[in-house]
Amino acid sequence: MKRNLLPPLCTTTGHPLVGPDSRPARSDPKAVQGSVGTSGEMASFLLTSQTTTHSTACKAIKQATKERGETSRRQALQLATALATGSLLPSGAAQAKGPGAFTAVKDAQDGYSFVYPFGWQEVAVRGQDIVFKDVIEPLESVSVSLTKTDKKDMTEFGGPAEVAFTLADKVLTSPQQEVKVLDVKQKEVNGRIYYEFEFAAKAVNYLRHAFAVVTVANGKFYTLTIGANEKRWNKVKKQLQTVIDSFEVQERF
Repeated sequence: MKRNLLPPLCTTTGHPLVGPDSRPARSDPKAVQGSVGTSGEMASFLLTSQTTTHSTACKAIKQATKERGETSRRQALQLATALATGSLLPSGAAQAKGPGAFTAVKDAQDGYSFVYPFGWQEVAVRGQDIVFKDVIEPLESVSVSLTKTDKKDMTEFGGPAEVAFTLADKVLTSPQQEVKVLDVKQKEVNGRIYYEFEFAAKAVNYLRHAFAVVTVANGKFYTLTIGANEKRWNKVKKQLQTVIDSFEVQERF
């Protein structure tokens, strides 16, 4: 199938990921592709806040596989929220079952909310606060990660391009794949700044296309990432964009 990618902003060479995971090993492991990076890499990014050049920021990377997972302890809460909260759905998002439908998630403790495609299953993945994945398409998943930070605003980390390149290089990807950051932008929702970017990671036998959105609040750096196989990108892009657009973080007092 012909690939329909925007001209790449940069292409670089990868390096091994380092750093400890923040969660203990789980039993009954499940392979979850597309939710990668560890708290170690994110912590390193947040502590150093280093800007990177066009030639060093984006590197060849490898999709992480064989993440351990199990049904999350939050399953009951998410189900209750999905049934009770319709206001979380953005304009155009369906609440009923069927093609194009979404389920709403609201984490009151950590202060974030978003919607994900109806029928995706929750799994536990090291270093991620929450993950949902398609039961048929292994590359279709959405994840949210949280990392403590002293910074109060996204601009303290640098501009959208700097942050996108650094995260794609250090946190959201793994070694030995080619990564291309395709688009970056800044948006403001209810007075809060978000950086949003699009990237693609190429392995030997597949190409994963993804969106990510990041922001800062409540002493945490929030990252939501969602993607799919490039072969299905044109079919699911609008659906994945709805998830990205729905992500919102609020201050907890």
